[in-house]
Order: sequence, then C-alpha cells, then structure tokens
Amino acid sequence: MILEEILTALRNNHHLFTKHALEKLTKSKIKIREVMRAVLHAEMIEDYPMAYPYPACLVLGFLNNGDPVHFVWAFNRQKGYAILVTAYRVAPTLWSPDFRKRVK
Repeated sequence: MILEEILTALRNNHHLFTKHALEKLTKSKIKIREVMRAVLHAEMIEDYPMAYPYPACLVLGFLNNGDPVHFVWAFNRQKGYAILVTAYRVAPTLWSPDFRKRVK
C-alpha cells in the first residue's frame, strides 16, 4: 500500500517537498514539523495509482490544534522517496463532515 511506503520513506528521512507544496504550506501557515507529525497519524482517503510521474494518494491528517488538512503525497519507488505534492486546510463546504468524501 502506498501510504505504508510513504511512511517508511518519511521515517528514513527520504522525502522531498515540491515548490508548490512549500508555497501552499507557507500560505496556509502550516509548519513542516506539523506536516511530519500529522502524516504519521494520517489516513489515506483517495488512491491515485496511475498518477504521473509517480503513484500518489490523498491523505487526511490533523494539525496540532485539531484542524483537518489534506496532503497529496507521491512515491518514487525507484528512488524510495516520498514527495509532498500539495497540502491545504480542508474547506468544510467542499467535504463531508468527517473530511473524507467530496461534497457533490
């Protein structure tokens, strides 16, 4: 399962953040250490096995203050690196009350 591969890479300090992810974190005032803590206790809510250039997944985590955050992580299997593609605070109007399903 991709989330397990991502978590293993993170525990081994094999990760990268895209420029886009860093910009989104800065704009959302989310600290990198919060990302790292949140993802260790996160839940995969969508799987993107055919994403290009690497398989990816949408993950739900919670910040230190309890705010829900979605992260898109990709995994480069060849190099064993987890890649944070983007992160954002969950907009309650766009997601179910448990933050796991998109509202139509």
